[in-house]
Amino acid sequence: MKKFIIRFTFLFAIVLICGVACKKTDDDHNTGMISQFDSDKIFVSTVVGSTASGFGSVFENFITDSLERIEFCRVYTDPIRYFEDLSGYFFTQNFYGWNIAYPTNKDLEGTYLWDLQDPEGNFFIRTMSEIAKTTGSGFIEYYWDNPATSENEKKLSFVQAISGIEYFIGSGFYIRSTDPTITLLESNKDVSKNLTLSFTEGIVAVFDDIYTDSLDRVEFCRTLLDDIKFWEDNSGYFFVVDLNGYCISHGSNKDLEGTDVYDLQDSKGAYFIRNMITMAENPGYGFIEYYWNNPTTGQDEKKITYVHIIAETDYFIGAGVYIQ
Repeated sequence: MKKFIIRFTFLFAIVLICGVACKKTDDDHNTGMISQFDSDKIFVSTVVGSTASGFGSVFENFITDSLERIEFCRVYTDPIRYFEDLSGYFFTQNFYGWNIAYPTNKDLEGTYLWDLQDPEGNFFIRTMSEIAKTTGSGFIEYYWDNPATSENEKKLSFVQAISGIEYFIGSGFYIRSTDPTITLLESNKDVSKNLTLSFTEGIVAVFDDIYTDSLDRVEFCRTLLDDIKFWEDNSGYFFVVDLNGYCISHGSNKDLEGTDVYDLQDSKGAYFIRNMITMAENPGYGFIEYYWNNPTTGQDEKKITYVHIIAETDYFIGAGVYIQ
C-alpha cells in the first residue's frame, strides 16, 4: 500500500513558488519556464486564498446568519469549474467534519465526513481540518474521484480557513502522468484568466439567487472583492466596471469606486477602459494590455488583465498581472 503523503506546504512555500512565477524581469516573464504542476499549485492556492478572503469579508459584513452562510457557500461555489477538462471545483467544510458545500456530489452536502477515507485508507478530511485549524492553510495529497473521468485519481488540494468562522474552503487538481512546461508569462495569464472566471461564475450565481437589487449587488461586489490581494507581492486585485464606464469596485484604489472611469488613459495615451468595454461587449472576454500603477511598487508598469462580462448584467470583472 502506498504511504499517504501529506504535504504541509504552508505560506512560506507558496511565497517561494509564486516568487518564481512573479519576478519582474523581461526574461522571467517571456522566456522563463515553469512546470504545469507548479503552475497548477499557484492557481489553486491563489483561487482558494482569494475566495476564502472574500468569503471572510462577506460573512463579517454582509451575511451573519449561519443558515444563510451555508446557503451562500452552496450558491456561490455550485457552478464554478475550471481547468480544460472542468475537473476543478471548490468544496467547503467546517472544522469538525460536517460538509457545507460539495458541488460535484450534492449527496455529501450536510453530511458528516470526519471518518471518510480514500482508497489508501487515509482520513484526509481530518487532515484538512487540522491544517485549517492549526496553520490556516496548506496542501494535502490524497486519492479522490475525478469528475471528468469518473476514475479515482491522485489529487493535490489546497485548503484555507475562512476568517471569523470555523469553516475552510478547498480546491485542487488531479496529478497528471506527464508534467509539461510552460512559460511563466503563460502561467501568470492562465492564473489570471481562471481566477477571473471563477469569480465571474460565483458572482453570477449569487446575483441570480440572492442579490437581485442593484444597490445590493454593488455593495456585495465591494464586500467580496475589495480586500482580496494575490500574487507573491500582493499586487493582484479585482475590479468591476459597468459598460458605461462607472466603477463598481476596485481592489487597489477605493477612490475610483462610484466614479466615471470611461475616459481614463494610461501613460501611453491608451483609453484602456474603453477597450475593456468593447471587449466585454463582444466577445465578452479577453486579455487587455496597458500601463497602470502597481500598488506594491508605486510605479507605472505594463499590465496584462483578463476581463469577463458578468452574465445578465452590464458589469464586467477583471484581474491581471504586472510585467516589465
